[in-house]
Amino acid sequence: MFLPFILLGCGALRSNTKGVQQGGVPSYKKKFQLQDSSGYLKYEREVGVENKTNMFVAKYQIKDKDSDVVLERGISLSRFKSLSDSIMVLRPYKSQYQVWFEKKLYQVKMSLTDDNLLNIKMRSPEEQWNGEKSVKLPKGNRVYCFYSQVMACAKRIGFLDKALKLKSGKMKFTMIWDGFPYFQEQYVGLQSSPWTTASLAYDGKNGKGEHRFSLNFKDHSIFYFVDKKMQFFKLFWPAQGLSINPL
Repeated sequence: MFLPFILLGCGALRSNTKGVQQGGVPSYKKKFQLQDSSGYLKYEREVGVENKTNMFVAKYQIKDKDSDVVLERGISLSRFKSLSDSIMVLRPYKSQYQVWFEKKLYQVKMSLTDDNLLNIKMRSPEEQWNGEKSVKLPKGNRVYCFYSQVMACAKRIGFLDKALKLKSGKMKFTMIWDGFPYFQEQYVGLQSSPWTTASLAYDGKNGKGEHRFSLNFKDHSIFYFVDKKMQFFKLFWPAQGLSINPL
């Protein structure tokens, strides 16, 4: 059974525009402009720690720039976990994703068990994208991150701070596509899998003081820019002709 979207992670978040931190992870609520092959869209994003569950939550929605109609939205929840005395992570817990294709709703819910079994529940107007399946994630890398939480995940484990200090570095992890399989239908060249092996590398700082990190997987690179407070503020995905910029 699919609960209404808002019921997943509906509690108030401890976040504000100044970036109050919980577990070393910046929190914020911001509006952006997204541009892709279809034109310009509104992109709204909020991240923070939910008061009720004490989990890290990332929410976003994409709207038509003129009508404000929601075209896509997602929410992902991760737990604060310790792999060792010195390694702290955001452990993916649950996610829900919704997208409208030709005004028809497609949705998926995911949950990750303690033994790395990724449970996927799909509902859509098409038979091929309905039902449930479970996928065992690889054991080799103990760091797992939702795609929608990559930079927060890197901050929590300490990679962002270390990379800036050393002016170099690479973090390897298993990335979970929390929009699978519908996300793969929207973008070109993505493998038909709910997870992929990925790495995040520090690329340096430009003249504006903006730090750039590149998320690399298969034949793709997505470039994230963060400010001095380690807050995400813009993104470029060259292969898809997609960009997200602050308003």
